Amino acid sequence: MIATLHSTKWGFAPHFLCHTLGYSDKLNQSLPLPTNVKASKMITRFALFEGHINPGETQAFRSAILSEVLPHWKSFPGVLAVRVCFENERDEGAPEMPLVLAISYPNRAAVDVALASPERAQAKAATEAVLDRHFHGRIHHHITEAHEHVASP
Repeated sequence: MIATLHSTKWGFAPHFLCHTLGYSDKLNQSLPLPTNVKASKMITRFALFEGHINPGETQAFRSAILSEVLPHWKSFPGVLAVRVCFENERDEGAPEMPLVLAISYPNRAAVDVALASPERAQAKAATEAVLDRHFHGRIHHHITEAHEHVASP
């Protein structure tokens, strides 16, 4: 699935090409929610890759992330969805974030299991190998609780 996320007045989500894999197809099949059903909550751990890709290596970076690292992220225990979002545009003055990774879980305990797993250690090694070739910057992580609501037409 490919989606475009737009900038908000808070400046968090520049335009990204977002590859969503996993649970999202199941979510989409269940929409719209009946009016008597509460909105769902989900825990998502974001990795924000703030920095820059080596000049001329954008496509190589994206391909390497999708082919070398994504399979590891998808193998985390308890994962519901993996969203790999590549920056296409950003607001003037906003920092470069060539990649935003969002991995969703059913609860906080599932995040802890995934972070302690051998799959995560393998993913970290694969990520570092790609970053060493193509990326200069820093990565920071944020754990969020999403409150999903269906928009009315």
